Amino acid sequence: MNPKYKNYFIALFSIFFLVLLFASKQSVNSAIITNNQDLNQKSPHIDSNGQSNSFKLPEVSPLNAKLTKIFGNARPATLKIIAKVDNTILFNTSSDNPGATEDKKNPHESLDTTIGIGTGFFISEDGLVLTAYHVVDKTEFNFRPEFTKLITFEGLSSDNKSYPLELIAFDAILDLALLQAKTEDKVAALVLANTSPRKGSEIVAIGNSRDDFLAARSGRVIQLGIRGPKGRFADQTIELSAPLASGDSGGPVLNVHGEVVGVTSYIAYNPDGLEPNQNHVPRILKPFVDQLPDYASFAINLAENSQTINNLKAGINRDVPVIGFSSGPNLDYDPKFSSIYLGELAGAVVNSVAPNGPAEQAGLRSLTLDRAQNIIAADVIVAIDDVATATMNDVIDLLFDKEVGEEVILTVQRDGQTINLSLVLGAKSEVFK
Repeated sequence: MNPKYKNYFIALFSIFFLVLLFASKQSVNSAIITNNQDLNQKSPHIDSNGQSNSFKLPEVSPLNAKLTKIFGNARPATLKIIAKVDNTILFNTSSDNPGATEDKKNPHESLDTTIGIGTGFFISEDGLVLTAYHVVDKTEFNFRPEFTKLITFEGLSSDNKSYPLELIAFDAILDLALLQAKTEDKVAALVLANTSPRKGSEIVAIGNSRDDFLAARSGRVIQLGIRGPKGRFADQTIELSAPLASGDSGGPVLNVHGEVVGVTSYIAYNPDGLEPNQNHVPRILKPFVDQLPDYASFAINLAENSQTINNLKAGINRDVPVIGFSSGPNLDYDPKFSSIYLGELAGAVVNSVAPNGPAEQAGLRSLTLDRAQNIIAADVIVAIDDVATATMNDVIDLLFDKEVGEEVILTVQRDGQTINLSLVLGAKSEVFK
């Protein structure tokens, strides 16, 4: 190739490759087979790592003097966690030019390959970091395996020090993860509370939402013992009035003594929508709250999960069980609304079966599309262990009560007929690695 055009070609290829990379959250856009408009209007909006929403973000109120002091003392022990693709591997061009000198810069180093932002905090002087697991769960990015392996995590402190982060252990059920920051120096660390906060008590959370950097969000404890959306976020959480948003996940929630009482896990807009189907504990109106907002923030109660912290330090993982297939938007089949006929029963359409996973070993099939991307044939999961699964949410909820390694019977609708398939549930991080 003419050297004159080589860098130009490399730049174009880089842009094209990144577009493919970040568009890898695949869905079957033309295979809309059920009407979910009414359901979406009634459902709460759950926000987590890297997800956007159409709701107006709640305003952040200034801190009082007491919380300002707590925030100032705690901020040096917090981190902005950045998930990115390692572009030094992705765009390694040294093999193209063996004669290149070592000090010649990679033209792609300046490319921003950030794919997610969260928050974490040090819990020991030797660099142990606690965060929400979904912040560092590589399977959440829905990349193909060859891209997933290139994801790395970096912690950025308040004084702009960068720390490479390595996952030590995780609890996917409670949405907690422990990481090790690479550091030769001692770091500031936060103290974990050993008692639950009281309803109505003041708190301050630290996070990175709204393009802020390790900023404070104040609020109060509204309720304890909240049941989260089953199969997606942690149970027995603390409900807060703090105006948290995407990017705050994994950050510390501190009491007036500067102790960490919780780890931010998820945010719900229209939280009352959780009550009918998710057993969301009714919110209690307290004298200090003039009007409850139309959002709520939820944090893992560390005092209730001290043994989990010990398990994480011991390197013990707890994963969620999976069948081993991907679904997608608009892939819940309902014969009442479907534009194609896949059988008499409603269920979750199997989009893509993970290679060598439990689903493939049991004989579950990926859907078949024609050239116009319309569904020709598909497996539809209509029941698990004789319990009906009309939607993918039903599938996830049922699996959440199972264990990795447990045998289940899937009732699958195929070519208008139902068949039973037996399989052993796998661990999410292993099946989709």
